[in-house]
Amino acid sequence: MSFYRYKYTIRLILGLFIFLSNGESLKSQLTVGIKASYFLSMSQAQELSYDDTQDFLSHKIRFIEEDVSPVPELFASLSNERAYVKLGLAYRRIQTRFSFRDFLDYANTHYSPELKRSSTLLLPMEAGLKLKNMRFGAGPSLSFLVSENTVFESIRELEERRNMFTTGYHISFSITHNRLMFEILFEERFHGVAEYIYYRGDSQSFDQRAKYISLGLAYTLDFN
Repeated sequence: MSFYRYKYTIRLILGLFIFLSNGESLKSQLTVGIKASYFLSMSQAQELSYDDTQDFLSHKIRFIEEDVSPVPELFASLSNERAYVKLGLAYRRIQTRFSFRDFLDYANTHYSPELKRSSTLLLPMEAGLKLKNMRFGAGPSLSFLVSENTVFESIRELEERRNMFTTGYHISFSITHNRLMFEILFEERFHGVAEYIYYRGDSQSFDQRAKYISLGLAYTLDFN
């Protein structure tokens, strides 16, 4: 998905952030914090088959699961009694488990494991409503690829074409108690769990959207 498709949403959130920071009558409060989140992938196992030039079955690839490491995040928010905006910076590592079988290798009748490792920087933006110590918000999440390894190198007809920049959205609910914040979040990415797989120049990949549920715990500091 293009960055420009979401530029108006991003501008709105940034505009609210600046508005709250400059609005003296709103009695805005600045909050900064550090958060750790546990993510659970909601993606389902899937299998794809690939044919050779004569339309005979040559390979099968299975997407098994995504394993997300705990995600650290720094964030800052501005709020008044009714609303808030929040900007964050997070680092996420994902291990994607595959297995594949080469039907052209007649001596091998088993599936071989493959492990895709990728690291991304996340820029979540959020705006929402505030009721006492509860917050309910939503917003876009930008993702920039930092590093990854290559998989399926033994399959000559297959290549990876990974987008360095992807987008998504999230919905969150949080409760604060003193300096602690407890959060539950749903996130959906506008790309497939492995949509970067191309076979003989054509996109033949796992295009089910990546979805996550996360539980987060944050330590916050307030500045009036």
